[in-house]
Amino acid sequence: MLSALATAIEALSPIKVKLVSVQVDKQSPVGKRAELSDESVLQDGALILVVDDVLNSGRTLIHALEPFLGTQLKALQTVVLVDRNHPSYPVKADYVGLSMATTLSEHIDVVLDEANEGVYLN
Repeated sequence: MLSALATAIEALSPIKVKLVSVQVDKQSPVGKRAELSDESVLQDGALILVVDDVLNSGRTLIHALEPFLGTQLKALQTVVLVDRNHPSYPVKADYVGLSMATTLSEHIDVVLDEANEGVYLN
């Protein structure tokens, strides 16, 4: 899915896209800094688009943004595939694929393999 997003961005603009993963320890995000798979993207003037599958409280997304805060970026924007509308942290997606009003007890699974793409509410 992310490679499809990268291809679409490159088709619509002259921007060269580089996919980098951000690893956040969801159990203890405060105790451990998010890690980038390739820190070469931390360049002044870079355009960064952080993509998350599900925005629930905003905790994961806000910690995923932390590695970029020490760099003079041209832009830092966020994309979420599904926004559950349960904000606890001061973070908002710039681009939202699907907005779903859910209860806190419900769970959303985002499946992004070629054989079975979809968003499932459990």
